[in-house]
Amino acid sequence: MPSITLIKNLNKEVNKIMKAIFSILGIVIFILLIRLLSSDGGISEYRQLNAKLQAIQAKNEKLKSSNLLLKREVKELQSSTKIIETIARQKLGMIKEDEIFIKVIELEKKPN
Repeated sequence: MPSITLIKNLNKEVNKIMKAIFSILGIVIFILLIRLLSSDGGISEYRQLNAKLQAIQAKNEKLKSSNLLLKREVKELQSSTKIIETIARQKLGMIKEDEIFIKVIELEKKPN
């Protein structure tokens, strides 16, 4: 019969060890959960950084489309003198030698 009491005592010791291991694991999980939810490297910081990343990516896409338009304009300017003339007339107000430039000035309306 001493073997049965030995097995019972051994079983009690194993149960104590298992309780201690589960308690330690519970504490570790609790600490990790607090760390995860805290502002220093936690979920809230992740969300903030993710929002910044999305804003930067959207801005990057806008800049890419703007660059594409500018590349097209450069190619057009390099290939055609007519486009250069049009831009010079519209943006710089240039005219040809035999042309007369007339500028229309709108007068301010006087209040009654």
